[in-house]
Amino acid sequence: MASRCSGPWRFPITPDTGAPTPSTYLPFAKNVYEEGIHFPCVRVVEQHREKQDILRIGMMRNRVPDIWLGDVRAQIGACRTGRRRLLELLEKYGRDTLLDFVEDWFDYGARRAMAEIAKLPKGKFSYEVRHDPVPGVAEEGIPGPDHHRCRP
Repeated sequence: MASRCSGPWRFPITPDTGAPTPSTYLPFAKNVYEEGIHFPCVRVVEQHREKQDILRIGMMRNRVPDIWLGDVRAQIGACRTGRRRLLELLEKYGRDTLLDFVEDWFDYGARRAMAEIAKLPKGKFSYEVRHDPVPGVAEEGIPGPDHHRCRP
């Protein structure tokens, strides 16, 4: 069984990757290009070695390169730990048992979801989703650029 971590990588939520203002979140970005650098799906580790050219690109496009690199290495470490633990499970229980468990776990999740759905009253329902589902936050939608300051 291959580890997904050995495949293409994305950099989820990393600090301040080259956007116009220092941040990890830009609520006023008008398009994806204003959000900072975007990596295509590339490998940052191959044959258990970091690909220095890819990491240098990330560090060069970042206001806090050491923190960014630390976050990326933490993600790599998490994948390595997950891979190691998965191999331990494979060794202890065998491939078929592990695959059966995964299938049973998904079936269990589906049964639980269906049981909860069955508890809902019969009928037709509609709802509206807002930018932030927390009541009191962005009730009027997303404000324009002149409303970006915190209110007292």
